Amino acid sequence: MLNNQAVGNYTWKVQAIDQSYAGSALSDAGQFFMLPPTPVMNDTTIYACGRVITLTAGGQNIEWFSDVALSTMIATGVFHPSTSQTVYVTQTIQGSRSAVNTVHITIYDRPPSPAIYRDSVNYCKSQSVYLQASGINLRWYSNPNMSNQVGNGLAITAPPAIADFYVTQTIGDCESVPSKIVVRPAAGFENL
Repeated sequence: MLNNQAVGNYTWKVQAIDQSYAGSALSDAGQFFMLPPTPVMNDTTIYACGRVITLTAGGQNIEWFSDVALSTMIATGVFHPSTSQTVYVTQTIQGSRSAVNTVHITIYDRPPSPAIYRDSVNYCKSQSVYLQASGINLRWYSNPNMSNQVGNGLAITAPPAIADFYVTQTIGDCESVPSKIVVRPAAGFENL
């Protein structure tokens, strides 16, 4: 397999070598044309958060198509998708179009809410409450409109008081809808 060859026509011949390293006559010449490599672009998942999405592929003279037959061009250069879709990307070098790179684009409005271990936690007397969640770049809030951040990370310690906590995860500068954890006194400790 030939890699990193310049775009253009190539001529080849072959020769057999025997056990004594004696070579046969060269074969008749053959020819082939080296196409440009496919542009560099991987399948991608994007969290939009109301932003305009901009995708770029590595290569020259990039073209984006909605069909594998390359009959419907949807963008050149950068691409601004607004929905999940499969696109077909090519590059053109020295007047020759590359083979197609098939790219699957998945767009979500926001990342999923982080996973919480329990949606309610009970406390006893003066014991602090340990709250946990799993996700990426977790932020903890003490109010549903997320204006009062009280911590970061996979866990926080809260005082033993009736409260609601909200935790989000942020992926690619896009913050999820929060998961809610309710903190209440354990049975028999309501009036302490």
